[in-house]
Amino acid sequence: MYGLSRPLEMLLAHLTCSDKPFMGSIASPEIAMEYIDLTAAAFQRPPQPGACNLLHLVNCTPPLTYWENPLKCLRIIARAGEAAMISSYMMMGATSPTTIAGSLIQGYAEVLPGLALTQLWRPGAPVVMGILAWPFDMRSMQPNFGDPASQLVQLYSSELARRLGIPSRGDGAVTSAKVDDAQGGSEGARVLAASVVSGADFILHSAGWLEQGRCVSVAKFRRDAAAIAETYLQTSIACEPPAAPDPAIEAEIRGRLLKIPMVA
Repeated sequence: MYGLSRPLEMLLAHLTCSDKPFMGSIASPEIAMEYIDLTAAAFQRPPQPGACNLLHLVNCTPPLTYWENPLKCLRIIARAGEAAMISSYMMMGATSPTTIAGSLIQGYAEVLPGLALTQLWRPGAPVVMGILAWPFDMRSMQPNFGDPASQLVQLYSSELARRLGIPSRGDGAVTSAKVDDAQGGSEGARVLAASVVSGADFILHSAGWLEQGRCVSVAKFRRDAAAIAETYLQTSIACEPPAAPDPAIEAEIRGRLLKIPMVA
């Protein structure tokens, strides 16, 4: 079905149009396995203990719920030795308590089972932990990105990850602004600064966000990326064309796409 072909189309685009890192997919257990197999074939890296090619985002569903599909995908990811980012993404006042402490307690209780399952399925499987909470806006019925409460959650969640001795996740220049304006720049800068100060090891949704992630601004993306590069790399961004893809790998992915029935 079309829903199964879209992730593979994305994988083909990643491998043929860019040389930038990309993440795995948990659209279904079959798609997760396809991503792992095809990426390994494309990079042709010899297997090494603790090494992996992909990072997969596995979210629980607050409050205190894991759906069947993410858990099946997590089992495949862990057994293959690939990395999983176990995250709790809460809306304070809707899917979690309104207080920072209450949301941290709930989020910690939600990510621990996912982290434990990866180690049961494959001891030593690489993981990243993320606990994020945003106040719920009763007017827009959306999370209020950029609120100071979420930045405190970020600071404390990174500390909890360090207590476990595992990498932590942070959010980038996310915002609720509908256009690339002063609100978008201010909210994004505060969220990104909180992730940097907290010592987050992996920052997701780093650049270009607008309107709770429902659209992207190319101009904001470039500015956000430049700010991150100057902060972490002490350098400016240099854009180079991607390397030529391997024709054999491209043909293999296209062949698998042709086997998936397409529906309107």
